[in-house]
Amino acid sequence: MFYRKNTRLILFFLFAFLSTLFLSTSSFAYTERWANYCSIVKNIPTPIYNSSEHFGWKPRIRQIGDAMPPPGGNGGAFYLHPVSTTEPAHLKCRFPANTKAVKLKVAGNRNGDWIMILKVNGETVKTATINGRKWHTFTIPVNSRNKPVIVDLFVKANGWYYEYAFIDEIKPTPARPQQLKERKHTERWVNYCSIVKNIPTPIYNSSEHFGWKPRIRQIGDAMPPPGGNGGAFYLHPVSTTEPAHLKCRFPANTKAIKLKVAGNRNGNWVMILKVNGKEKIKSLINGLGWHTFTIPIRSSGGYVNIDLLVKANGWYYEYAFVDEIKPVFLNSQ
Repeated sequence: MFYRKNTRLILFFLFAFLSTLFLSTSSFAYTERWANYCSIVKNIPTPIYNSSEHFGWKPRIRQIGDAMPPPGGNGGAFYLHPVSTTEPAHLKCRFPANTKAVKLKVAGNRNGDWIMILKVNGETVKTATINGRKWHTFTIPVNSRNKPVIVDLFVKANGWYYEYAFIDEIKPTPARPQQLKERKHTERWVNYCSIVKNIPTPIYNSSEHFGWKPRIRQIGDAMPPPGGNGGAFYLHPVSTTEPAHLKCRFPANTKAIKLKVAGNRNGNWVMILKVNGKEKIKSLINGLGWHTFTIPIRSSGGYVNIDLLVKANGWYYEYAFVDEIKPVFLNSQ
């Protein structure tokens, strides 16, 4: 009898733990999808006053200590606070190239205010004093010029009295909903990635430049092997010493990364893959076929940052083709 009771007790706590884990990993990725595009660059490091919780992402808008958002919020929000009277908090978001507008919903504390400075692709587009009497909504039109849209939101102190900032929404509005819907099903992983460095010259024997190509094909001297699917990033080292650099940022519930890469048919390159700053793979990639890798991820609860470096192995047809860097989520079947 003693053994049976203890077994039931252990199974009960195990079920409760697994249920909590599942809910915490799945809700963030699906209920607040816009949040996956954003990350906190700077925020006050101290806990919320009169609370043991820190500032940051909260899956449910509610009063936490002295942090008192006004009624009318939906879902989760970023809880931010200036670092000091002179140093603002900073939230950065990166949206797909077909974004035509950004919808914003923000508020201050019920008994305070702060200054919002909003930049799109480096240009200040909105400055406003945000109080906590209500939620403030803005729609910012965007001219993306077929490039990813970078949004920087700064929370600047307006004095130093309850400078709490609540970001309920920074949501992209796509220019072509039909095309965006199709892309999400075919090349959705591309939205998580951006080219940091790539050779600026055109592909040799072609007028096209390196970068994202919606269909894998020969372009001038760029000759990927057969067997590619959909589109790919066409990369090339900047020089013999400076690699090309592709950066991806995946949600916190990523359990693995699937990678598919190749070199040119008559060349090779050195791939260095880093996960959250730590080198995981260093491999010579040739063009005899597509090379596939599966990298397990041990998430610490934050975003998963991937850096893929394309390093020269000599200087002879150092073309790199990245057909896939796809996240596998914890709740995937």
